[in-house]
Amino acid sequence: MTRKLATLIICLSLLPKLLVAAQDVTVYRSDGTAYPDKPIKVSGSYQEQTAFERIFWNKTPVAITLKTGKERLIHFPDMVRVRPPEERTSDELKVSVVDNVVYLKALDDFTTGRMRVQAFNHTSGSFEGGAMYFLDLSARSNGSTEQIQFIDKTLRQSGKINTEQLSDKKSFSAAQEQQPTIDMVELVRFASQQLYAPERLIQSHSAIYRLPLQIKKLKSLYRGGELQSIPLASWKGGGLYITAVKLQNKTKMKLTLDPRLFRGQWRSRTLQHTGLSHFHSETDTTTVYLVSDRPFHESLWF
Repeated sequence: MTRKLATLIICLSLLPKLLVAAQDVTVYRSDGTAYPDKPIKVSGSYQEQTAFERIFWNKTPVAITLKTGKERLIHFPDMVRVRPPEERTSDELKVSVVDNVVYLKALDDFTTGRMRVQAFNHTSGSFEGGAMYFLDLSARSNGSTEQIQFIDKTLRQSGKINTEQLSDKKSFSAAQEQQPTIDMVELVRFASQQLYAPERLIQSHSAIYRLPLQIKKLKSLYRGGELQSIPLASWKGGGLYITAVKLQNKTKMKLTLDPRLFRGQWRSRTLQHTGLSHFHSETDTTTVYLVSDRPFHESLWF
């Protein structure tokens, strides 16, 4: 029996648990605890015609990858002014602001540059003292053109948010209202089915669609073990992203994987199986399904 055939049999043997009963899938939250039997529902924001990515601002700099030569729109809760990255010239990055929308266009590939965005302060009647947002921009040919909608709960709570501007985003609001609810367990089941189920059992989903992979190979995705990590496929559904990553044990020892040790910002981490035999054995490989709020390449940190 070849190693590839053995790996396929192992993966297929796990499909009933993934495809039949969602509660049998061990899906871990970002704090390492497992989900309850009843999946937590996540409101979706999927719409192919008007693609918005929602970002909840938590005072952590947000990484945004632009597609070189294409414009990308960033929507903020209120009027803003910007300070472009000091290390980027006008020959590399074009920045325009209209009310609460920032228009970004990379004219050439570049690595990270931090842009500061400041919101209007309705208390002082000026931008002084307004909320600050930090965007770590980069640009490359395979970047994204998806529009981004920033949501700042602190502004909502303080009553400073300009609700008229948000109501003008009719396409965004309509997309939110019309989208089906997709939970993380459903995303994991869908991804596993797409990769390992027999062709006759593979089904499409109207609210889940595949994304191109921006990263082909990873280093040090997992702490505490020498694992080769190769992204297999990525999808988006319900406002969330899920990426399947193939893991192979490169050591001479058996490994027991801990979902909490994967580097990055993940909503959940689900392992096809947690035990890996030594390198070159029939069971030295598994798959992890990583769910995130941002695209896979923007959720990684090392």
